[in-house]
Amino acid sequence: MNLTPFRLFSFLAFIIGFSSCLDDDTTTTSYKDAQIYSFSLTNSKVDGLSTTTFTIDHKNGLIYNADSLAYGTVVSKVVCSLTTKSAAGILVMAEATNDTVTWSASDSIDFSKPVKFEVYSQDGTETKTYTATLNVHQHKETGFSWKKIVDKATNRNISMQKTVFLEGLYYTFVKVNNDFMLFISFNDGQTWVSQDLVNFPPDVELMSMLAVQNKLYVATSSGEVYASQNGRQWNQTDIKENSETVKVKNFIDVWNSSCYALIDKDNQYYFGNTSDMTNWEVSTNTIPAGFPVSGFGVSSNKYGLIVVGGKNSQGQLLNTTWLTSGDHTWLQTTDLIHNELEKVEGAALAYYSDKYYLIGGLNTSGTYTEEVFVSRTNGVTWEKTDSLTLTDLYEPRAFSSVHVNQDGLLLFGGTNGITWFDDVWQGVLNELLVSSSD
Repeated sequence: MNLTPFRLFSFLAFIIGFSSCLDDDTTTTSYKDAQIYSFSLTNSKVDGLSTTTFTIDHKNGLIYNADSLAYGTVVSKVVCSLTTKSAAGILVMAEATNDTVTWSASDSIDFSKPVKFEVYSQDGTETKTYTATLNVHQHKETGFSWKKIVDKATNRNISMQKTVFLEGLYYTFVKVNNDFMLFISFNDGQTWVSQDLVNFPPDVELMSMLAVQNKLYVATSSGEVYASQNGRQWNQTDIKENSETVKVKNFIDVWNSSCYALIDKDNQYYFGNTSDMTNWEVSTNTIPAGFPVSGFGVSSNKYGLIVVGGKNSQGQLLNTTWLTSGDHTWLQTTDLIHNELEKVEGAALAYYSDKYYLIGGLNTSGTYTEEVFVSRTNGVTWEKTDSLTLTDLYEPRAFSSVHVNQDGLLLFGGTNGITWFDDVWQGVLNELLVSSSD
């Protein structure tokens, strides 16, 4: 049922009128409280729903179940029970039905898409909005099919490797002895052609390389930045904050037409972003102590850009997820209670088939892994999955490059600490059956 303008006005008028009746001497903190303290859903026909545990994230205004319901579960008609301390009223906005109604413990709600709860305090001065998501396995997965499509891409004995994708081509940069070489693939990584490099910086931080708009960018160990439009010819380029040249510790990634990086000011790191790769906006505060400065996996979807794992500025391994949807605001979104992700650096992160996949990496015991972790909650929770592990022919490694194309995932190279691999692997989910609700 839609909430008509008249009913919405009456609802808000009730809250305002009620708050005016509160005597100042008797008003307590509870009258200003607009938080939800418990949350549950029920439907006698939905197996496991009544015992599903929901996490309430007051800071970010999120309510979700870390353990997803079974694939195919229909959640279009469920009853919501919640508790507040003394809220005057609650509006419910269901995305699936485009309805706005007043909350009732007896009315059913369509949870096939996120539902917003807008809670009003008794005195009318506080409002808090929560987005509640009922996670259901959206695909029936029978596992990845993996195959090695190239064994020796460059056919060199390499000691470092990084692959980036730019305008339909794959660019692989490798270190051979003390020199860097470039190889370009014109057909999804199966055939590679060597190219000469001109003015490529010898002190390059190869893992920082990033494709932005129609160019490649890379940082050096001293914080300088070099750019190239064809991968072969490189030139130093200044990046500035208010006409003052700044240094780059590491590029993060590109999201929503902006490039994100870690800016180095006297060995203190700040968030930076730009839309033109020349004029940068830099945060006034240093990055949080738990934010990674190297070795992180990075990917994005329509909701924002996330980084996972890596090492912080103190050299500590991390198993956390950080999210930004713009500017300099990064939130640590990890639900540590339900997080199975191990501390790892050099893992490959990709957003594929509506989920994030984190593959391989180097863990705290110094072991190179081939584990696959999956997140269906935009990086809030992670679970290890045995059904998606790589083939036994794949050797555990870290610092692989990853790219998603129309055929699935492509993994390029990586290292096991002794050898840098020169191969290319392709992975495709065997079965993609999207669930639906009646």
